[in-house]
Amino acid sequence: MRINKKILIVDDSEEYLFLLQDLIKTLEHDIDTIMANNGAEALRKVETELPDAIILDIQIPIIDGYEVCRRIRNNPDIPFIPIILVTGQYLSTENRIDGYKAGCDDYLSKPFNKSELFARLSSVLRIKELHEQLKNERDNLEITVKKRTRELEKSQNILMEYKNVVEGSKDMIIALDTEYKFVLINDSFLNYTSRLRENILGYTVSHVLGKEAFNKLKPHIDKCFQGNVVEFEFQYTFPGRGKKDLNIVYYPLKNKNGDISEITSILKDMTERKEVEKGLKEAYRIINMSPAVAFLWRNEENLPVTFVSDNVKSLFGYTAKEFISGKVSYGSIIHPDDFKRVIRKMQKISTVSGRRKFSNEPYRIITKAGKIKWIDA
Repeated sequence: MRINKKILIVDDSEEYLFLLQDLIKTLEHDIDTIMANNGAEALRKVETELPDAIILDIQIPIIDGYEVCRRIRNNPDIPFIPIILVTGQYLSTENRIDGYKAGCDDYLSKPFNKSELFARLSSVLRIKELHEQLKNERDNLEITVKKRTRELEKSQNILMEYKNVVEGSKDMIIALDTEYKFVLINDSFLNYTSRLRENILGYTVSHVLGKEAFNKLKPHIDKCFQGNVVEFEFQYTFPGRGKKDLNIVYYPLKNKNGDISEITSILKDMTERKEVEKGLKEAYRIINMSPAVAFLWRNEENLPVTFVSDNVKSLFGYTAKEFISGKVSYGSIIHPDDFKRVIRKMQKISTVSGRRKFSNEPYRIITKAGKIKWIDA
């Protein structure tokens, strides 16, 4: 009989918990969800339920997401459980490093993209399965020589699968030894550097990327060899590809004696994303300097908000977080006497193909303080 996987979702918004629960059910039918709305409750349910993965909001009451993550990793009685940290705000590199140090495995941003949620959840569940397989193999190898041979074959299959994942990644993946020599590279790294594998493996970072780049990378590499996960941003000019903005993460790898003998690194090309973020920041700056408030909502009951500019509080009294989290919908602030007229106009406009903007007759809204204001929209 197949046992359903269990996912613990932690958020201080009850509405968001049920929304995420319903979304997970549409993605995977053999998953049971467990919910908690604060850090203390989350820790209790981890110990009693032993979920297969945790989707954990960073900003939760009593105990925040970072500390919950840290306590789970420091508890020897809790087996490995992959953790996805969730945030509705922009995270700096330092914040992300704090999460990785605390023991998280991935990040997810609100509002969720359905495809991204499915991909990340499937990935961490697969990591959980591989982790359990490797643990079982280690235990079984100690029983008999015959079983050892069988389990070693399974390990090789897993390693082959791992190799396929590494080689199939669009991100550059490498590994270095203590002499700063390349011991592993994937096809993506070869494509970016325009080199052959035999001209990289066994050669130093200085030889492959140049002395100037090596001198900048060396402090981060050395810090990783001291046992730290290191994440930073770096610019490098690749032959034929030009200057690229890279997000680099170094992970220490220990040998059977517990010594760090190698480090592995994921290099993600962030150039296009940086350009998009730059454009978005400029757009947000212009919007927030304007007396007008920008809204984006779904054409559903009560008009749930997916984006609103930060200056919303000056007019409506509610913060952007209250709207985006689902605590307040746009429909809920429209005056009851104007609601049907406004909704009818919006629904009519939304059925017109190619319509990019519309105007409504002035109508009333009710602010958080209970005041009635007339607005143009």
